[in-house]
Amino acid sequence: MSDKVQSCKSCGASIIFMTQKSTYKNQNPKANPINRSPSLDGNLLVNFDTLTYQIVPKKELEKLSRLPKPPTLYKSHFSNCKDSDYFRKGK
Repeated sequence: MSDKVQSCKSCGASIIFMTQKSTYKNQNPKANPINRSPSLDGNLLVNFDTLTYQIVPKKELEKLSRLPKPPTLYKSHFSNCKDSDYFRKGK
């Protein structure tokens, strides 16, 4: 997987570009930067084999946190990069 890890051009953080799983509302999702390190306050379930992720709704996050072994969650790099607005599409 190390060959899939990139560095953010702005802050240098380790990121991986992943595509959201297709949904009814978003049938042609684009790749987005996901922080490589897990996050305690993350909301993304990721699949490193397929380079896809799905957003976990807030009400589901509460249920997952109560599991004996909760899944590892990640965050979009847009949530913490200082230059995220510059890199978003449709600037």
